Amino acid sequence: MEKGKRMSKDFEKEFEKEITRNCLATINKFQEEYKADVFHFCQYIKADEPAYWDKISNKWDLIFPELNIHLDVDVSIEMTGTTK
Repeated sequence: MEKGKRMSKDFEKEFEKEITRNCLATINKFQEEYKADVFHFCQYIKADEPAYWDKISNKWDLIFPELNIHLDVDVSIEMTGTTK
């Protein structure tokens, strides 16, 4: 792999780690300090698993702060170049 592409892959991995870290820190802050589902995770559960949502919806305020959130971040650097 040429040096430029290898560097891009290294940057992509570092960006993925940093974005994941920042996003999880933000989500955790809302879970722990505010106990607020500002990202509407409940809507995804309701859409994907309606029967499950019906069982837990009345306890969501207690469940949400305890959720373990996992992110899959994929960064792709498409075009690089120089500017003047």
